Amino acid sequence: GSQFTIRPEGDIAFKTYFKANFKPVQSDEDKLVKEVRDAIFDSVKVHMRSDVPVGSFLSGGIDSSFIVSVAKEFHPSLKTFSVGFEQQGFSEVDVAKETAAALGIENISKVISPEEYMNELPKIVWHFDDPLADPAAIPLYFVAKEAKKHVTVALSGEGADELFGGYNIYREPLSLKPFERIPSGLKKMLLHVASVMPEGMRGKSLLVRGCTPLEERYIGNAKIFEEPVKKQLLKHYNPELSYRDVTKPYFTESRSYSDINK
Repeated sequence: GSQFTIRPEGDIAFKTYFKANFKPVQSDEDKLVKEVRDAIFDSVKVHMRSDVPVGSFLSGGIDSSFIVSVAKEFHPSLKTFSVGFEQQGFSEVDVAKETAAALGIENISKVISPEEYMNELPKIVWHFDDPLADPAAIPLYFVAKEAKKHVTVALSGEGADELFGGYNIYREPLSLKPFERIPSGLKKMLLHVASVMPEGMRGKSLLVRGCTPLEERYIGNAKIFEEPVKKQLLKHYNPELSYRDVTKPYFTESRSYSDINK
């Protein structure tokens, strides 16, 4: 994590206040579990200290459910907030309500209609300031809007998947391990084969990912715009600017790490 200070004369000073270290440390599992649990309880307790009403988002997933269960220890009358969509299979409202009922707390939920979604989308994009490739930001806007009617501060369950490897993308190096035994020349041939395969064809994505170095294929967990699309959308597209210019120093620094830690 970094911060910067802008002074009246126009100078910008950058300062790094945190740097992740992924070097394994051998420790007792029970001890680590206790440390994580104590840290979460302490964080929630501190965030619950407020002169204004405090609530919590509740999706029904593990992360927010755990935060809510801890928050209830300090605030038994906690209000929770959930949103979902009308289309079946794209709503967690029912699960969130079951979770709230099991914990004995109130849940206020809202179902977003397609019309409401489209009507609010321009305003949501305006608030982004920059393009954001995370679909979850849309329901997050609606749940925050609903929560604002009842509370001033809301807890959330963000960040657990990044800290504890919860996303499927972190398992990708395991599924691609067989490609490590393929010579680089053969990988180039397979990439050429993949390039002529129709989009969506089974196996195409696997070949591309398996034959492309991690440093060239991975930018994050929410990447949408490829270079040809950027060229179409941006008024001032510069082909010389690449995301690799940003990620290269980090990959260089972590070259001794496993692909999962990278």
